Amino acid sequence: PGNESRYICSDGIYDYYELNIINGGGSGEFWGEANSGVYIGVHNDTGEIKEFGNFRAGYCKEKDGWVYYLDLINSDQERSEGITLSNINGMGYPSRMKPDGSEKQKLSNAIAVGDFNLHDNKIYFISFNDNKLTVISEDGKERFYENHEIFFEESYRYHLLRLSFFDKYILHEDYSENCICILTDLSDYQWLNPPEKYNHLSVLTWDEHSILISAFETVENPNNNALYLYSNLNLN
Repeated sequence: PGNESRYICSDGIYDYYELNIINGGGSGEFWGEANSGVYIGVHNDTGEIKEFGNFRAGYCKEKDGWVYYLDLINSDQERSEGITLSNINGMGYPSRMKPDGSEKQKLSNAIAVGDFNLHDNKIYFISFNDNKLTVISEDGKERFYENHEIFFEESYRYHLLRLSFFDKYILHEDYSENCICILTDLSDYQWLNPPEKYNHLSVLTWDEHSILISAFETVENPNNNALYLYSNLNLN
């Protein structure tokens, strides 16, 4: 077993961390496979550990005095709310709170799949409910681009989907290494698939009209790669 900690923020009294508990799991438990979301505070002077009960705050990000997180639905929580998620990690409701755990706010009734992104005062995530890329305001009061036509297959059941932001572009890479370039307002998209079979894509640089991608076979051998320049993107 092993643990990984990630620093989130400080309120001047406590430093706050998110822990991923890696314990191997058993009987259908998959703690740590993606994210187990144990949120704790550590007192600056005494080292005292502040715990926050049963709730799981995964993928925590601090912005403007708020900690944004997914209120994870994991097998250890015993609150699937009628949805079978016992063997899936990294899924939960977009939420926010103050670093000390106060003022918790559920920002959406849609379940986000595998992380979320804060970009341009909006929250981007892929919805478990309808497979759509979903965009809401940071306070959860507004939902944008509800009628867009960008869908993804139900690949998230075994592979978490990834979104990366590059100015006005979003790159989405699914479990089959298919890559889509999407405008941040979701008005248009374009496939950016290298012809050869590579397992990893990395953006090297970009500008208003083009993206330079390095595609390589394995993390262990990144030098075995190919460069692809997508210029004059056919996006609005």
